[in-house]
Amino acid sequence: MRPPHFDLHQSGTINSLGAQGCMFDNLIRRDPRDSGKTIVPDLAHSWEIAKDGRTYTFHLRQGVQFHDGTEFTAADVKATFDRIRKPPSGVSIPRTPLFKAVSEINARDKYTIEFKLAAPRSVNFMMSSFASGWNTIFSKKTLEENNYDLRKLLNIPGTGPFKTK
Repeated sequence: MRPPHFDLHQSGTINSLGAQGCMFDNLIRRDPRDSGKTIVPDLAHSWEIAKDGRTYTFHLRQGVQFHDGTEFTAADVKATFDRIRKPPSGVSIPRTPLFKAVSEINARDKYTIEFKLAAPRSVNFMMSSFASGWNTIFSKKTLEENNYDLRKLLNIPGTGPFKTK
């Protein structure tokens, strides 16, 4: 079954995730080998959580490219999660409430992204939110070129092992 559009962020159906999940990567993922109980690296190879629970810092893999050849950087993660937490007019993202506590997102350098929370949330809740399969990373370039609404695109460049032709 073909999904209604190819913008995973605006989707709420498993059909979309099933059809497109392997075209994209996430910041972190749930490990399928233990039924998703463990959070494992994906585009972030490591992370730290501040003792006060208000700052999450992710260190990103280097040498990753989107299917269109664009280099993956912290700017892409920032653009992606800025869009998820505060969608522009006309864009509806079902997982926006998961990131209500995030007050600030900073690209500290090309391969480090930092999320600051207004108040601490459960670490399990936040890490599960980051690991949600629908929260795939899109390139800042693709988002900007399409006014942050990807519903009409049929070929959204991802970083996953598969791509559309």
